[in-house]
Amino acid sequence: MALHLKDEWENFVVEQLRGPYMKEFGNLKTDGERYKFCKYILRNNTVAQEIISQIQKLLSTRSQQKAKSAGNGQEYLHVGEEHLRRRDFKKAVICLSLAIQQVLLSRSDNQTALSNQHNDLCDLTSSDSTEDTSRSDGQPNLAALYTQRAEVLYQAQEYKACLNDIQEVISLQHPQALSGKLVNLQKFCQRKLSSSQHLIHGEDTSQNIPTVTGGQHSKIANGSSLIEISCTASQGRFLKASDDIRAGDTLISEAPYAAVLLPENALTHCECCMKTLIAPFPTLDRNCALLSEFLQDVLIKKEELPTRPTNCDDCTRNRLCQVNEQPHGQFKQNYIFQNLQSLFPTDTSPSSLGGDVVGCLLFHHSQQMACNVHAITAIVSTNGDKPRQQVVSREQKRIGSAIYPTASLLNHACDPDVIVSFVDGHLVVRATHNISKGSEISHCYGPHVSRMGYEDRQKLLYKQYFFTCQCTACKSDEEMENKRLCFSAFACPQCKHAMRLSSVASGNIGTCQNRECNLEKNMLDECRLAREAELLFVKGVRLLERVGVKEALDVFHECLRRRKTLLHAYNKDLAETHDAIARCYAMIGDFKKACYYCSYSCEAVEKAFGSSSVEYAHELHKLSQLLFNDRQIKKALSTIDKATNLLTRHYGRSNPDVKELSEMKRCLVSVGGYARNNSS
Repeated sequence: MALHLKDEWENFVVEQLRGPYMKEFGNLKTDGERYKFCKYILRNNTVAQEIISQIQKLLSTRSQQKAKSAGNGQEYLHVGEEHLRRRDFKKAVICLSLAIQQVLLSRSDNQTALSNQHNDLCDLTSSDSTEDTSRSDGQPNLAALYTQRAEVLYQAQEYKACLNDIQEVISLQHPQALSGKLVNLQKFCQRKLSSSQHLIHGEDTSQNIPTVTGGQHSKIANGSSLIEISCTASQGRFLKASDDIRAGDTLISEAPYAAVLLPENALTHCECCMKTLIAPFPTLDRNCALLSEFLQDVLIKKEELPTRPTNCDDCTRNRLCQVNEQPHGQFKQNYIFQNLQSLFPTDTSPSSLGGDVVGCLLFHHSQQMACNVHAITAIVSTNGDKPRQQVVSREQKRIGSAIYPTASLLNHACDPDVIVSFVDGHLVVRATHNISKGSEISHCYGPHVSRMGYEDRQKLLYKQYFFTCQCTACKSDEEMENKRLCFSAFACPQCKHAMRLSSVASGNIGTCQNRECNLEKNMLDECRLAREAELLFVKGVRLLERVGVKEALDVFHECLRRRKTLLHAYNKDLAETHDAIARCYAMIGDFKKACYYCSYSCEAVEKAFGSSSVEYAHELHKLSQLLFNDRQIKKALSTIDKATNLLTRHYGRSNPDVKELSEMKRCLVSVGGYARNNSS
């Protein structure tokens, strides 16, 4: 939606909330009454009618423009070549995939029904063998595009995907017509795969989806027999343990009822199965561009399709695909407005449901979404166009949103009993500690006691979920606050214990929490020095990104020197500095020093989140890699065991990090000659 229309609509709504309608609206009892009340205002307010008319015109114009702009594959090809020159293989593959789609779209525009697209695709592929590398309609040759994408995939070390593209070329041409270069490429890939099967990217992760512990529940879909549904007047429905549950038990393993990608991930993830796109297969649907190679193989094996899927409807039960190419952050508004538009019909086409019924359902649905949608997340690399760097940075990223009915039965606790992870779009709930029979099973909705203070947690939960949290962590908040204090505290200049700050007219007064010290001091100078140290850290990060490691190291060391004199030993900023220095040393291959500094940040994370937390598990994984590269066999084996146990508890044995740690341990034992019982 155009920004000015969005602003106009929001201003109109705000004005109505300030007007005389609000009191009357507040007295309405049902969603049906509320919907009809809003519809009456919209139909009898000239300002609202004008905005709705503009929105209808805008959506209609966009739809017409999209239908006319099949585009030219040559444009995507040129952009892809630019990315290839910069060795950004991931973006180059996406551009080539879009170029392939444009070629297919340009040839299918004369079709009138999607049901005929499969037959048309077969006709197209059979005619490609006699074409030149450039076509009369300005589109590049399909076989040439697949050939070029195969070459890029080989450079990106995606050997399995490369072989798939070579097979596509063979299906488009006679095998004898393959170039010598492509034949050699095929042999190289086969050789690489046969010698390093465990390094294949894009393997079938459907085998990694766990089954629930204790067997499937007879009445709770996707739930374990270890859980049961309970209900009280104060809490509503919730899940509790029907038997003793052990840490690591899988309690829920659930595919989404409905899911949608965030718009910014439309070119990097499959809209249907949420898998990361490596060499996606383009569809003939302009609204659902790219499908994962995993999904196309599954459908062919099931004989649901004779060849590759060409439309989102062919490949999944999920119907919440992108309605159109949406500007960032505008999917929700546009989706609702398109449905609102249908309630002001311009024709008399019959409908099985009346407008008021549909409107009430949409109104009820939009209210439910805020409290019942789960964020689908994944751990992704943040290295951008440098995926083969020696040191890889990772972060948790939101991929999409989905509805999981069984998981929605879990109530919130700021210190939860379970952890939620995802295998692509599939949600998995595991116990993080032992849960006794009859106890409620809680999940964290976002505000966690280890990351957020009491007041902030309460405000966020009430704003989005409309309840005041009364969990154990919130009831014993003083104890938790004291425990969390050191992670953001200054160090007492006398005894090095944590200083609690309080704002007064004369500045920030710090009080030492050590009862034997009880020093009080104006912390104005310390706050100023801490800000200067923060600027140094930011400077170091920029130098690391733009100049070089050695220049950044000098700045980080100065930042560390200053922060060590100011901050508590477990302050998160100090841990962040240790981690940055460890990263720098790892980048230049000095793994001994990298291990030294990483151990400090690891200790701080353990204190902050606990020795059984997933955050500590990730830090141990990082330290394991450094110890492995430094060939500190005994320490590495011990750390690997700790990391493996924790990661297995949180993510299961099929997690990629768990597999990597197991492979590292196998290598260390074989090289160092250390058996498990001698590794201490």
